[in-house]
Amino acid sequence: MGSQQIVLTFDIENDCSSDSFEGIRLGLPKILRLLRKYKITATFFVTGEVAERFPKVIQNLSANYEVGCHGFYHESFNKIDPRKVKLLKSAKQLLEEITGAPILGFRAPYLKVSQELFNALVKLNFKYDSSLAWFKINHWRLSSRLKEFWLMFPNVYFRFPLGLSLFKIGCFLNKLPVLYFHPWEGIDVRSLFLNHPNYFRVIFTRPDRWLNSGDQFIFLLSKFIKFQIKHGVTFQTLRDLYSEISNSS
Repeated sequence: MGSQQIVLTFDIENDCSSDSFEGIRLGLPKILRLLRKYKITATFFVTGEVAERFPKVIQNLSANYEVGCHGFYHESFNKIDPRKVKLLKSAKQLLEEITGAPILGFRAPYLKVSQELFNALVKLNFKYDSSLAWFKINHWRLSSRLKEFWLMFPNVYFRFPLGLSLFKIGCFLNKLPVLYFHPWEGIDVRSLFLNHPNYFRVIFTRPDRWLNSGDQFIFLLSKFIKFQIKHGVTFQTLRDLYSEISNSS
């Protein structure tokens, strides 16, 4: 029992409930410093909007890590129409132009998916998907012709008290833990709501959005990575795992 491999994934998008991109400017560099410190790899699912705004950042990112697609805008795919399919195709093409490599993987914003989405992903030549989560019961009845890499826990649990212990236990019990986070978690999320008309209501009613974000999040993620390395766990990208599975079948 227990995993010898873990996949860290990060969804690169606009900031939590905001039109800003401080997570890209401030949070992402912290995460990359952490990955370099421990000499580990990760997969980054990037929206087309981010790729348009920060092409050099994504180009540099792809030099050392896997880049996947996160749609063009951060909008759900529980309902799909020709516009969304067209934007999805544009996002994939843009990311391939910037990175100079095929984009194999997809993750749906908000993890909201549909059977029609999976059909579109196949037609657009995606090879794997990582939008399905064990903690979403409605995902259990969906079927996909893509290779599916299921997510283990909601990322928000990581930031709550005992969250670090929960993730350690979950990784021990899970054969292949796939975890997901966001660059905006690496900044003080409360600062994003400073000009919100209902700042105090948002802060007190939605602690899941900001608790233990910023430097505390980076500290917890560092402890988690260090713990796993100490216990002989290695970190992989989803692209590498997909290649291993494809070559062995």
